[in-house]
Amino acid sequence: MLLLKNIFIKVALLLFVISVARAEWVQTNGISGGVISSLVISGTNIFAGTQNGGVYLSTDNGANWNAIGGRNIIFYHLAISGGYMYGGTRHGMVVSTDNGINWSAANTGMADTNVTSLAVSDGNVFAGTGAGVFLSTDNGSHWNAVNSGMTNTTVYSLAVLGEDVFAGTFGGIFRSSDNGAHWTPVNTGLGADTIVLALGVSGGNLYASTVPGQFVSMDSGEHWNDISIPIPLNAPPQGAIEAFAFYGTGIFAGRFINGVYVSNDDGAHWAAMNTGLTDSNVLSLVISGGYLLAGTDGNGIWRRPLSEMTGVNEQAINAPVRSELAQNYPNPFTTSTHIIFPSAGMNVKRVSITDMLGKEVTVFPKESFSNIEWTPGASVPAGTYFLVVRTSTGVSSKPIVLLR
Repeated sequence: MLLLKNIFIKVALLLFVISVARAEWVQTNGISGGVISSLVISGTNIFAGTQNGGVYLSTDNGANWNAIGGRNIIFYHLAISGGYMYGGTRHGMVVSTDNGINWSAANTGMADTNVTSLAVSDGNVFAGTGAGVFLSTDNGSHWNAVNSGMTNTTVYSLAVLGEDVFAGTFGGIFRSSDNGAHWTPVNTGLGADTIVLALGVSGGNLYASTVPGQFVSMDSGEHWNDISIPIPLNAPPQGAIEAFAFYGTGIFAGRFINGVYVSNDDGAHWAAMNTGLTDSNVLSLVISGGYLLAGTDGNGIWRRPLSEMTGVNEQAINAPVRSELAQNYPNPFTTSTHIIFPSAGMNVKRVSITDMLGKEVTVFPKESFSNIEWTPGASVPAGTYFLVVRTSTGVSSKPIVLLR
């Protein structure tokens, strides 16, 4: 009996060691490729909106996926309310009443059909576009612009917290307490000109991904506290946080280029959780049945048990000293812009220009640091870019707008 007990203990220990050694991300079945822009849950169903394969469905916590509809539609965002599924796409709004199998265009009254974000609240559907926020109160049949008080109408993200709707824009965050009829800027501690790429809600807290960091508000946007993921010295280029997911007091952040990060103490400390994740360009996150699912930019959906990531520091990040921002003028610009540094003693190591996804467009030679001029060629499209400056004490970034 003692011998059998010893054998049982050894086998149990061996299985534990094997399970720890295999603690990593696993690619799910059914979507081997594809750009996964959005992941949403309805009951036991998980839906994935893609930019090159329509909508996929999983009924087993993301282990397996099947294509169900919208094959030729480029989806940016999905939202579900009642018996309706809404899709924000490159060519406007689409609506499905049969769980994503069939889709119908729903753009009446919408001035801008490039829909980048969605939010639903008590039968109201909000759509974020480059021309501001549009509201539908009849399940997408008709839309009305609701932008009064919004001084910047390039909307990247939307969120609902209680009775309030929040819009993250190219120029900060705006809040509406009357379903979009009026908007008020709420940027104390954030900066009025901050680019807000993603918003997330957990409990009574509102989280924002901005350029260049992450913030939390515990009073409906009145005040913001910096909980940015530190950037280690000599770190590779850093992408933007594209998505949040929450569990208890923990936060997951999906970052383009740099994968998934977790904080188990409300953002006070962060750790990278990327073992086995071969595509670190993360665009979307969702939690289901004890798993975190990550949608990537070209390699489908990945899955990992929450138990492997909560309370574990797989790759803890030490906070650096942040470097001082460089300045450029003019900004916005049409032909060329000059870059200057506020201090001659900054010990600049690297200066580059990246696009919105963190991909480098230009790297300036070190001998040009005293007089940098960026003149993008005709092949560089108009849009928002980032001036990234790496010094001996850290990394900083600043938005630059190119007009054509």
